[in-house]
Amino acid sequence: MTLKEGYIQDWATGKPVDGRKPEEKVRQDYEQVLFNDLDYAKEQMDIEVPIQRGEKHSQKNKNERADIVIYKTPDKNNRAQNEDVLGIIETKRPTRKEGIRQLTSYMSATSALWGVWTNGEEIEYLYRNPKTGDIKTDFIYCIPKNGETFETIGRIAKNNLKPASNLKLIFRRLLKLLYHNTNISRREKLGNEMIRLIFCKIWDERYDPNALPQFRIDFKENPKEVGKRITKLFDEVKGELVQDGIFDKNEEIKLEDKSIAYVVGELERYSFKKTDKDIVGDAFEVFAESKLVGEKGEFFTPREIVKTATQIIAPQPHETVLDPAVGSGGFLIYATEFMWKVMDISKKYKGAPDLEKLKTEYAEKYFFGIDKEIDLVKIAKAYMAIIGDGRGGIVQENSLHRAKDFKGRARELFVTENDEFKQFDVIMTNPPFGKSSKVLKEDAKYFELGHIWKRTDKTWEMTNKAKDTEPQALFIERCLQMLRGGGEISNCFARNIFPCT
Repeated sequence: MTLKEGYIQDWATGKPVDGRKPEEKVRQDYEQVLFNDLDYAKEQMDIEVPIQRGEKHSQKNKNERADIVIYKTPDKNNRAQNEDVLGIIETKRPTRKEGIRQLTSYMSATSALWGVWTNGEEIEYLYRNPKTGDIKTDFIYCIPKNGETFETIGRIAKNNLKPASNLKLIFRRLLKLLYHNTNISRREKLGNEMIRLIFCKIWDERYDPNALPQFRIDFKENPKEVGKRITKLFDEVKGELVQDGIFDKNEEIKLEDKSIAYVVGELERYSFKKTDKDIVGDAFEVFAESKLVGEKGEFFTPREIVKTATQIIAPQPHETVLDPAVGSGGFLIYATEFMWKVMDISKKYKGAPDLEKLKTEYAEKYFFGIDKEIDLVKIAKAYMAIIGDGRGGIVQENSLHRAKDFKGRARELFVTENDEFKQFDVIMTNPPFGKSSKVLKEDAKYFELGHIWKRTDKTWEMTNKAKDTEPQALFIERCLQMLRGGGEISNCFARNIFPCT
């Protein structure tokens, strides 16, 4: 197909569409949600569908077309709007009020049982009573998957839940929705609320795989009942993690019940256990104050890079793994799960009656993390604990401090009796990059790379003069100091250390 400049082929139908329009990206993204997450076939979808209202089109309504229409079957001969339309999605960018008005009009003129309005950031679900034809907003919190009914939403056993294909897209929608519609207005605080709910979801999936999730919302269920169920889940999470200082015993979810219901409705159909990690990192990245994150150098490594790095490094049982800038724990999560897979297929461990217990012991014994931000330390500890432990090796400390300045648990884990750093078999990390800040020479002087170097003949010599230095340079030197065997730089990149710079 020859396309005009700026045009692309629609993802579901192959029809040419103007890819320069912002709303077109919204449509393309949501078509993939419908296909990947909700099991609707491409053949069930059509775009730019004219909706006839009344016996004749008025000139005003002649050019009005529904952005996406989902039909009951893939059979393109069954396209009668008053019989075969299952749902309608509007992805244009009018105001929420105008978008919902337009969608309501389309649904009234068709057999659609549900509708979705989204501009990519906000989302609204509409429900049509099949008996009375009444169309309601604020009544449902998600739409059925292909083959589901409203009555069966949320009634799927945990082991039949599917992995999510694009959690960041969902988190961005939730951020926008919560930011404008809840009792909490700061992104940072909303991020803490989301992380509590995510931990409830992961915790729920750990137990009774054949049972219905507690993290669900049933059709016509009152949000208050959902809130009670999620609060109970969070109490269970706290009961496990309060003693480690990760949560306070009086800590609670502060979102009101309706907002909790929206979050549950968006996330209930997915299995976080089966979804590629770092789920918490994705949420933290979306909800964190972007300016604050950039200034502190807390950039989150894309999960595909973490996944690829882990496969290259291939951490083995009995190898110690350290992330000195642990953040939300993404590298440790992937490395732990990789090690567990090795144990599942290894002749040494396969079939062992206590294999699951052994996995937990190895996670606790061989995985370590450091971060200077206490909130990130708590998140990483909680995440590791919920997937199967490893929390004990994660501590708050500045990795660029001298070994002699490490205190408490950090000193116990990372410093020898001679005030030298302990060494580890594998270091996997993403060095913290500061855009505008440098480590001042008073602190940089303890590093070789914190000094000015001069070239003499064919070699470089370190002078006694220190300089203000980029943190990432010092961080790499610290990693090499903590790498077992001294670590030639070529060997480090090939096997022992994989900084994703």
